[in-house]
Amino acid sequence: FRRFGIPGDAVDSADASLGRGSGDGSTRACNHTMSSTLDRLRRSIESFSSNSVVIVGDVMLDQFVVGHVSRISPEAPVPVVEYDHDDYRVGGASNVANNVRALGGNVELVGLTGADGAGQRLRHLLMECGIGTSGLVMDPSRRTTTKLRIVTTRNLQVARVDYESDHEVSGEAAQALVSQVDRLAPRASAILVSDYLKG
Repeated sequence: FRRFGIPGDAVDSADASLGRGSGDGSTRACNHTMSSTLDRLRRSIESFSSNSVVIVGDVMLDQFVVGHVSRISPEAPVPVVEYDHDDYRVGGASNVANNVRALGGNVELVGLTGADGAGQRLRHLLMECGIGTSGLVMDPSRRTTTKLRIVTTRNLQVARVDYESDHEVSGEAAQALVSQVDRLAPRASAILVSDYLKG
């Protein structure tokens, strides 16, 4: 490690013993290293609650139209889905924020929505998840990115319809996003960018 400019004490003792090999056999060394890694991971997750994460990216609404398939359409060789119910979930950068929140982190989300029903529903879902939405910017010239999936009750996806505006963000909306990042960044322990190429 010194050859690469890495201090010797930077290497966990369990990892170092694995690299040298163990007289008790590789299985014991592997188990010890796995246990050490899991302990470090557990401590990291437990520390999430004292940290704030700002996530900047393409927020989306995932909509699932769920139904039953029992026949093929006479109009075209495609299944006919008999509607059962809708299911809505946070998607894109919103889902990344939801994952961080599920680990106990305090999350603020910065992104762009349209002035539409999908945007309102997304904000509502985010608040239900305990995710901060003060950084969301509403742009009436765009639509909220929505991925509508038609699926069967057996979780077979039949089709997907994308509602989106993927042109570059500019003007007042772009400046508003920068302002939200500038406002939230000083209090953040980390800033995560989640880019799905939606503008």
